[in-house]
Amino acid sequence: SGRYEEADKAGKRSNINRLMKRTRPQAWYLAAGCAVLLVRLPFSLAMPHFVSEVIGALLKKDAETVRFNVVCFAVSGCVDS
Repeated sequence: SGRYEEADKAGKRSNINRLMKRTRPQAWYLAAGCAVLLVRLPFSLAMPHFVSEVIGALLKKDAETVRFNVVCFAVSGCVDS
């Protein structure tokens, strides 16, 4: 069992090394794409929060909070897109 695990780890390492060699010319694009995803992620996660806040404010009949959260939702949607 130990031999197979070592061979499997070595195979995974060689596959990762081959993948890294193939992607090296596009490394800038991959890094930029990951950075954009990291920037967008909080806005994607915030949208359900704003929907929840709007529903809560509607139940309390608080128009100002509804308006604020709808604007925040729209801004988050624009940044996320």
